[in-house]
Parts: sequence; structure tokens; C-alpha cells
Amino acid sequence: MHKLKIILGGGAGLCGSWLSRHLIDKGYDVVILDDFSESYPENLDPRVKFYLVDISDFKKVQQIFDIEKPDYVYGAQAHASECLSPWTRMDCYKNCLLTELSLINASINTNVKKIIGFSSMAIYGNQNAPFLESMSSAAIDSYGEAKASLEVEHKLAKLHHQLDFSIVRPHNFQGIYVNWASMYRNFLGIAVRKALNNENIIVYGSGAQRRAFSDVRFLCEPLEKLLSTDVEVVNIGADKDYSIFEVARIIQQIASKDGKNVSIEHAEPRIEVRDAFSDHSLARQKLGFKDETDVEKLCYEIYHWVKTQPKREVRYMDYEVTKNLYSYWKK
Repeated sequence: MHKLKIILGGGAGLCGSWLSRHLIDKGYDVVILDDFSESYPENLDPRVKFYLVDISDFKKVQQIFDIEKPDYVYGAQAHASECLSPWTRMDCYKNCLLTELSLINASINTNVKKIIGFSSMAIYGNQNAPFLESMSSAAIDSYGEAKASLEVEHKLAKLHHQLDFSIVRPHNFQGIYVNWASMYRNFLGIAVRKALNNENIIVYGSGAQRRAFSDVRFLCEPLEKLLSTDVEVVNIGADKDYSIFEVARIIQQIASKDGKNVSIEHAEPRIEVRDAFSDHSLARQKLGFKDETDVEKLCYEIYHWVKTQPKREVRYMDYEVTKNLYSYWKK
């Protein structure tokens, strides 16, 4: 019996690591493309076929597609450092948009049945939460604009080349395989790393910003269903929102039980959306999405998983501009 083959861009990252395991368990052949710029080889399931490649290099990506001849494609690759993106515009567009264009072009050229693009709730900007799929793009940073452009390119590929697609707008997914060594993204990962190092947990400004931190394990089933469901754009994530300070307190308490003595430090505020979480009515209706995120359990799992990980270097990005760069990101 022919197994359906899937190419998964960014498959060594958080969402890709979980999704690849889910798809393999469901009987798909999975081929991962990644360059480990935001992930690590240890995240890969040994059952996948892997290509080390910069996905923005279209010629190399096309060669892989010609060899593998995938039935479906997921584009989970990105440098998702949203608040940093005004200082790294070119890197942001390269890794969020140019990579997706490579996958779109190669999918057209090899007659892929459908491609699933990963956008972001960053496109909604400062509109009133919970965000609805019907809201227009109003991004306040380069990351959000790159993701909005990604969505447009999928629509154009369908108009001109009949490439079927769905767009998922996930938000604040967390779990093991998270890139906890980044200083720019994944608040839970950053807070856990600092707590384990007996450093103060940093919140930006008051910490009153509200997010719905989402357990990545509940993302996989609806993502698989998108392969056969006629949904153009859908929000997916946790239903319950928390303030950043509340989540910092949860991690502080977990660390305290582990013998750590860390405080919560308020750093200078960033230009960011205050309340960012989405409505998931469409995902429940069309994809059977059911969120069962337990934030305290999620923080506990990440904390104790990171304890088992090898030491990682926390690296600065190469900034393209430095004007008005926040003090905690200065080299």
C-alpha cells in the first residue's frame, strides 16, 4: 500500500518535532528540511528522512522535491522572534517569507496536492482580542507583515497555479523541543532557562500583557485534518489567557520547589501587543479541535525537560540596525 509522503519544512523546531512524530505514528512518510538555525538535531525523530538545507535556497529545495515527490507539504519554518524583527528585517523576511516561497514554487512544480502554511496571530496587531479569522491584517512589526505576505502568496499560488492550501494561525505554542536557548523568543523557555541558572526571571514592563500559552500536543491532530478539510484560514491555540506575570510566578514556584531562589525582574517595556489571543470556534467546528492545555503542567514539563538537555550557547543575533534596541538585547 502506498504511503502518503509529506515534506515538513522546519521539522526540527517545536511544532515540527511534534507534528512529525504524530504523522509518522499515523502512517505517513515524513521528510524534514531544516538548517538547525532555530532548533537542534536531537529534536529529530530517527524515523524521519532528513535534509540539512537552507529552505530559502530554492534550487536545492527543488532538487529535494524532485527526488522525494511529496504528496503534501507543511511549512513550519520561521525565525519567530517577533519583537526583535524590526531590528532584523532582512533575516525575518528570509526565514519567514522566502523560505515559504521556495516551498510554494517547488510544490507547484511537483504537483503537490496541498500545502499547509504556518502564519501567526501577529498579523492581527493591536485589534481587540480574541482575534477572529475575519479580521484584516494590522501587524505592528516586521514579523507580522512577513506572515501577512506569506498568506497573500498562498492565495496567489492558488489563483495562478491551482495549488490548494490552508493557512494556520497558531499562537504561543509551547512544549518539550522548544528552543529554550534563545534570548529573543518563547517566554516560557527563556524564563525556565533563567530560573535553572539561578537568574531572575524577566518580564517586560508590568507583565500585564495577556497571552494564551498553548500545549503543542493539541496542535497535531487538527493540523493533520487540514490535509483533507476545506479550510482556508484557521486560528489554533489555547482558550484560556494568562498575564505574563502570572506565568512567571508559576515558573518561579516550580523553581523554588527545585531549590532555586529567583526573583521576577521588571525590564523596560517593549513595543508589543498587550492582549494577544484568538477565538477557536472555527477550529472546533471544522477540525474537531479540543484544547486541554494545563499551563502549570506545561511549565513543569518544560522545566524538567530543559534540566535534561545539554548545555546550549545563548547567542546574539546579528542586528541589521541598532537604533532604539532594548537594553537587555545589547551586546
